[in-house]
Amino acid sequence: MAGHEREAVQQFLAVLKLDPGDTPARLYLGTAYLALKEPGKAIEPLHRVVRAEPRNQEARLALGEALLAVERFQSAADNFERLARLTPEEPQAWNGLGLSYEGQAGQSFEQLEKLALGSAYWLVLVAEARAKANQYNQAFYFYRQAQAKIPALRGISLAVAEIYRKNGHEDWAAVEEDKESKLPALSCTGVAANLECDFRAGRYRELVSRQASPKSPGTYYWRTRAYNALALRAFSRLAQLPPSAAVYDLLAEIYSRQRKFGEAA
Repeated sequence: MAGHEREAVQQFLAVLKLDPGDTPARLYLGTAYLALKEPGKAIEPLHRVVRAEPRNQEARLALGEALLAVERFQSAADNFERLARLTPEEPQAWNGLGLSYEGQAGQSFEQLEKLALGSAYWLVLVAEARAKANQYNQAFYFYRQAQAKIPALRGISLAVAEIYRKNGHEDWAAVEEDKESKLPALSCTGVAANLECDFRAGRYRELVSRQASPKSPGTYYWRTRAYNALALRAFSRLAQLPPSAAVYDLLAEIYSRQRKFGEAA
């Protein structure tokens, strides 16, 4: 079919007109649309395949790719989660799940940026991105800017301590850790506090599922961090798979993407 996807689409459409129940033809139609870079058209036939054959791994992978391409990240995550349960040894399943959560993190960050550009919450997320890209001087600057705006925001001093430690300043790191220890204890009352409590306890799914104020900078902040944590969890599962060319290639793509994101943030 390579190089003849347009003709293949017409053939599969003709087959399905005669036999709407031909599941293989519907699968090939969806993958042909994907090859033509028309993911929006691929979703409907692929959805119908996975409804008919929930354990069809090829269809689930193709559907996930199509949903990612049109930025339907929540649906993509649901699909890749099912694929990962079906084939936990499949690198593309964990990579797709991680990408889906990264997409949701990006959308949440965009909402925060529209609502509170330059806020302490925004600054911390930018600092985290720079730190992931090993841009520690810039990360340090943004963390300090955030700390000046909300001195009691937990986690900033620990992040600064980690930067000091990576640069060989154990004594300065200890000072920052002492500052963190003197912050008021976390009280899990109120919507914003509940979000932070979920995050600190690793309850990332519960956090992003909470019905909190959609226009709160704090809500977007914690949701973004939770989605990033879920993405990291998925990519970590990918890294734990037996070594293979596919795993190495995907991990290289992840590393490259994180560096570019950190530079753009």
